[in-house]
Amino acid sequence: MQPFWSRRCTPTRPEPRLGFCVRMSLSNEEIEACREAFARFDKDNSGAIDAWELRATLQCAPPPCAS
Repeated sequence: MQPFWSRRCTPTRPEPRLGFCVRMSLSNEEIEACREAFARFDKDNSGAIDAWELRATLQCAPPPCAS
């Protein structure tokens, strides 16, 4: 089964798990910024962020604001 983000999403066939269709348009600069951010988290250049890489990233993140 394909991941949900790789399947075609149309207004007549919404994503079943989400119940709606999301289309995003990003500029080339925004896409490049996303790639750079992903590369900072993907320490071993595997193309995926594993649990250990995610843990390290979250430990370095500032704490959430208390409301």
